[in-house]
Amino acid sequence: MNLSNFIIPFIYLSTLFLFSSCEIKEENKLNPIEASSEDEFIRSPLQDASVVLSEKHARIGFDREILFFDTVHAGHLIEKSFHFINEGPGDLIIEEVRSSCGCTIPYFPEDPIAVGERAEISVQFNTSGKNYLQDTPISIFANTIPRRTVIRLKGYVVPENES
Repeated sequence: MNLSNFIIPFIYLSTLFLFSSCEIKEENKLNPIEASSEDEFIRSPLQDASVVLSEKHARIGFDREILFFDTVHAGHLIEKSFHFINEGPGDLIIEEVRSSCGCTIPYFPEDPIAVGERAEISVQFNTSGKNYLQDTPISIFANTIPRRTVIRLKGYVVPENES
């Protein structure tokens, strides 16, 4: 059996399939979606943020986004505060603050924070049952771009059975 008997029909069918699959039907066309400048900024974050920030968005500026606690023995309650300022252009409204586990309890201001006003988010970290290096992320959800900001509490916990 000759190999050309298989190749020529294969090429013919492949070409036929290729050209028939390129046909675009009217009902399959995508319609463009009207987007606000905020939507465009979220899709393309490299553009200038000042263009899309409106008076409903705020900017949160932390003194430190990572706070370190010293080496402690398991069972200690660590209390730290993250200080920040609303860098504007609108009031900062913190909707929710969450930690990654139940061992960390955040406290945050529930009232709007005016432009230029300073405030703090306090956290209590219970080290019971925690061992060695700890890195606890705390997520802040607010009227900022991006909506979620992450701060971290880090330190070292000596296990209860070690001195």
